[in-house]
Amino acid sequence: VELTIRGLSGNVVATLTAERAQTVSHVKQALQASYNIAASMQSLVLDMDVLSDSDPLDRVLAPEDNNAELTLVLVDPWLEGVSKDWKCLRKAPPATRNNRLVVLEAIERSKGEAIKFAGEEIRADRDVILAAMRHSPELYLHAKGDLGLDREFACATMRYLASPKVAARAQRTGTVLQRAIVWSWVCSEELCADREFLMLALAARGTALTHACEELRNDSELVWVAVHQDACAYQYASLALREDRLLTSQALRSKGSMLAHAPPHFQADRELVLLALQTSGDAFRYASEELRADRELVLLALQRDGTMLQFASTDLRNDPELSKAAFFSLRLQGRQARRP
Repeated sequence: VELTIRGLSGNVVATLTAERAQTVSHVKQALQASYNIAASMQSLVLDMDVLSDSDPLDRVLAPEDNNAELTLVLVDPWLEGVSKDWKCLRKAPPATRNNRLVVLEAIERSKGEAIKFAGEEIRADRDVILAAMRHSPELYLHAKGDLGLDREFACATMRYLASPKVAARAQRTGTVLQRAIVWSWVCSEELCADREFLMLALAARGTALTHACEELRNDSELVWVAVHQDACAYQYASLALREDRLLTSQALRSKGSMLAHAPPHFQADRELVLLALQTSGDAFRYASEELRADRELVLLALQRDGTMLQFASTDLRNDPELSKAAFFSLRLQGRQARRP
């Protein structure tokens, strides 16, 4: 017989399959084993009647009932306190703080905040964490265990981290509050090869492309998403995609040093090297030998980084005007470094 267990609020707490010959006590033990609800705290009700532990299911259910609904009432001295004020969960004993039904109902009443006071064991329960995240996605921070390897949790978290609100905060502060659990997906071959998931992950952190499987690092749409989020992702794209001049231009426009990972013919492309030097003097070291003998390019590189003179051709390294430009550039860099 298929049993659907509901809480007093009507929410489904559990679904179980049981034999008719089994007793109500067996059902309680199954609830305890699968959902961490202590059997001693359970009271099961059918049609307003409280079922006895010794009652066989065959006796309490009609012969034609292959699907039945039972109501679970928790007998817990802390339950009343938590039901009146979800903050009481903070001081409740571990058994209560890890009680799935108590925590789920506290989450609903608190609009997710109660997850902060839940026990560590229950915070490794995907459905419990997702219930809290439906109210406030940033509550993913309170997840425990191996949830980072769970696709549904990982997708929900990445969807939040890739949202405009979080992206704007990251741009403003330079950081995003995260935890290692969020990135534990990189240990999962399945998630590293999951295109739909990676689309979300790369929108949150472009350099996560390094963990994508080889096939997806050759996926043009995914790589564009990654490079748009962080130009440094360009280095992890397949060689075939790094041959794309438009993609290379996009990366160099944001991060000139990505010239180091461009194909040799792009490193010899004056237009692309000029583009790279607009954002990074350091890009000059990756230019072709011929372009490192281009006086205009050397001067542009020195305006951004005086140390780049060492990568110029022998003749230009001995050019008095360029040596002077390098000197003044280094002095300016030193002043900027000393600014508080």
